[in-house]
Amino acid sequence: MPSLDKVIFSSPGTKRKKEGKGFRQPRFKKAAIKPKPTVSTQPPSSESPDHSSHNQEQERAEGENSPEPPSSSPKDTSGRTDEARTTETFDAASLQNFDPSTIGESLVTESPHTTLTTDVTSNLKEIAKQLEAPIEKLVVAYDGIRTALEPIIDVLPSGLKQVLRPTAHLGFLREDVMAATSRIAFRNNQPALKEEITKECVAVNQFKANLYDNSEQAQLKAFGQMLDAKRMKITDEIKRLEEELSQVDAAILANDASVKMLADNKQKLSISLKASIARIRELNKGLIIVSNKPDCQIIDSADK
Repeated sequence: MPSLDKVIFSSPGTKRKKEGKGFRQPRFKKAAIKPKPTVSTQPPSSESPDHSSHNQEQERAEGENSPEPPSSSPKDTSGRTDEARTTETFDAASLQNFDPSTIGESLVTESPHTTLTTDVTSNLKEIAKQLEAPIEKLVVAYDGIRTALEPIIDVLPSGLKQVLRPTAHLGFLREDVMAATSRIAFRNNQPALKEEITKECVAVNQFKANLYDNSEQAQLKAFGQMLDAKRMKITDEIKRLEEELSQVDAAILANDASVKMLADNKQKLSISLKASIARIRELNKGLIIVSNKPDCQIIDSADK
């Protein structure tokens, strides 16, 4: 878990809620924080784990039925009731300075007579594994730590208990950690933002240069004048061609009239030809087609 030395913790003023037996959100004071209740460092009994667990349950039951002792008198934390835990104050700075590596140190500094069951050791390993996650994730999803720590908090050595207790309340740092993370990300993004601003400034300067550059406008104006002159020349040429076209159209009309007249003349000649042929046929009917030889012989005979 990354260090939170640079994150300034402040109480969000959230109403305290009951979050499971043995775990209530700590109370935060805007004024000076009250000292923690005295915690006994007396080593646990050398009895077997089952017998020790039975004694602890019996002591908790007796503690719930007996009046709450003064906070100044030493008392084993394994026998403290929920009511006693709700009255103790909590050092918020310990949340910021928490380091998972101190778990092993606390185990080493405890009394050599301290023994932990397999379930407790397994839960501690699970807690250590979850604490390897970034603080940004831990302040959002810390229920796994709370779930693993809740059943074993009363049997932990006092030093380890003091180290692990803040991890069950990492949610109080959520707002500040998220805000700090957002600010860090924003500051880390400053070079990219400055680079983008520089690019935009270069583009704006280029736009201004293009805006005040009239060379292209002058070229376009000259080109437009050339096009106007060319259009005028083409217009004159079109007028000349239109006049020539009119003359051609007139010649075409005259030629069409001549062709029509020729066709009429041919038709008249055809009619005349047909009439002449009919006349010839009529005349041919009066002709005697006989040889003159017999008649010539008669004349010659008479002449002798």
